[in-house]
Formats: sequence, structure tokens, C-alpha cells
Amino acid sequence: MRFGFLIFLFLVCNTCFSQVHIENLILKNTSVKEMYKGLDNILKVFARDSTSNYVIKSAHSEVILHNKLKNTFRVRVSIYGIDTLKIMKNGQILKEEYFELKKVPDPVVFLFESRKKSLSVEQIESNPTLYCWPFEYNLKFPYQILSYDLIIVDKNGNRVSADSPNIGGQINNENLLIIKQQQKGALLFFENVRAAGPDRISRKLPALRIEII
Repeated sequence: MRFGFLIFLFLVCNTCFSQVHIENLILKNTSVKEMYKGLDNILKVFARDSTSNYVIKSAHSEVILHNKLKNTFRVRVSIYGIDTLKIMKNGQILKEEYFELKKVPDPVVFLFESRKKSLSVEQIESNPTLYCWPFEYNLKFPYQILSYDLIIVDKNGNRVSADSPNIGGQINNENLLIIKQQQKGALLFFENVRAAGPDRISRKLPALRIEII
């Protein structure tokens, strides 16, 4: 009888431990085990007993208690590769999970709508702003355009753009006025595009070419 009770207790404890897991709240798909260098990765311990005080121990990353009542932790990654996170309670290791440590990805630059390379003057006028977003990645946050150079070439191949700088994502008034005068076949080249994400690192992005249709 005692032996059977011990087996029952083992199965109960094993089930409780298996239901403990970590999610990274900065990701759209929190089942993906990833953390990003340069960001505050907000990790939450999910468990059947949500009132308990859990602890996360890391092999390579700095872990700071974020909210004790919600069992959330702020984790700062210092390397790339794989990190082992241990979920602990009262000094006991309940579970180990492995997270891939990654670089914050460079975003994709676009105007008006994502991935469109041909636009009408009317479409550009309706929203004359350059954007960027890490489309292929699982991160929730947007990027901010810091600055860029805009070169406008008319349908005859003449450069007609203004030399005034574009600060932020908005096309400046001088260049917007020139765009309104363009006809089918004119080209817009967005070059030296710089943007920053929540890691506050300024990064140069690939140029964008738009044809007027």
C-alpha cells in the first residue's frame, strides 16, 4: 500500500513539474523558445500553482525579478547561442528549458504597403511615410525610421529631388511636392536608411526602389 502511494505521489509531482514552463512575453508566438541580445526579454513562469514564488536561474544571462506577484523576470542576454534556464522553487529545480539567444533582426523597409515596389502618386500622397518592420520574425515591437536620403529621377532620367534631409519616416515637403509632379516611369530611391528598434541601436538598412505607375 505504501509503495503504491509513493508511486502515486511521484506521478502527481511529475505532472505538476511538467506543467511548469517559461514564455517570453515579447514574442507573438510565446511557445517559441527564443531570447534577443540587447533587449529586455520579459519571461513569465506559468504553473498550476500561480501563487508560488518561482525563481529562474540562467547559465549565461542576467536575470532580474520583474514582478514577484506575476512571476515575471527581465532577462538580458550577453551572448549568442543556447542558454539553459532552470525553473526553481524553494531551492529545488523543477524544470530546465533551453532558449536560443539571437541577434535582433534587421527590418524590411517599405512605403505605403509592405513589399510593393510600384506605386501611384496618389498612393504615396495618401501616406507619404517610410516604414520598416521585421516581417519574417516573431517579435512584437516595431522599428522607428531615423533618417534617409531620397533621390527622385523623372521619367526622362533626370535627377529632380531636393537636397533637404528626411528626418524620421515622413517624406519632407520639398520632396513630396516634386513627387506630386512626377509621371509614370519616374523612380524613387530611398538610400542610407537608418532605423532603430527597442535595443536603441542605429542600423543601416538596404535601399528601397519605388517606380511610379
